[in-house]
Amino acid sequence: RFTTEKEMELLDPLNGLLHLRDKLLHPAGPDFDRDPVRFVRAIRFSQKLGFEFTPQLLALLESMDVSHLTPSYVWSELQKSGRPIEMLKKLVNWQ
Repeated sequence: RFTTEKEMELLDPLNGLLHLRDKLLHPAGPDFDRDPVRFVRAIRFSQKLGFEFTPQLLALLESMDVSHLTPSYVWSELQKSGRPIEMLKKLVNWQ
């Protein structure tokens, strides 16, 4: 938020800067596991940015129901990864 015309204050209620520094991916809220799209995105961000999962996120990913993911969505995320074959291998390993 801007505190004056030339100054601003960074609000970081979820400690995102700390997570970036530590290269850790955390679940984005209490309903993270209700959206299977987040599963694929977590894998993509981990692969693309070289981040690790927190134990809490890892447990959520392992228990998520991803049966409703469409092939077109997975394909889209593979393309966004920059290294689709590598990401596909990671997704297959989660199977």
